[in-house]
Amino acid sequence: MSKTFSREVREQVFNKVVATVQRKLYDPALNGVNWAAASAARKQSIIEANIPEEFESRVNGLIRELRLSHAGFFAESRPRAAAKIAIAATFHAHGDCWVFQDVHPGGPAHIAGLKPGDVLLSIAGKA
Repeated sequence: MSKTFSREVREQVFNKVVATVQRKLYDPALNGVNWAAASAARKQSIIEANIPEEFESRVNGLIRELRLSHAGFFAESRPRAAAKIAIAATFHAHGDCWVFQDVHPGGPAHIAGLKPGDVLLSIAGKA
């Protein structure tokens, strides 16, 4: 049987997800979604889900409305995404550097200004 958590905790998590998406992923110019309206419309349904898997599923349904690849909400019991997926880009090693192959619109890599073919030469000043 799945462990449940309080409505107060579910609402706190929901509010943090909404704020994080607003701050880090949401760009109305890219996806044409009114994030505030979409999250407000689904809030009650999401926080009423007291089974973690159902809560997760409903939050992910909301996030899918943004039409972003590689964006989602996962419970602690699930494995975390690999870094190349988490930045919404794929890349491959080329000699001593990495070359970006795909940069998904609206993802963190795209928002950072990366484009396919860009070469990662260093991170924080280290080759």
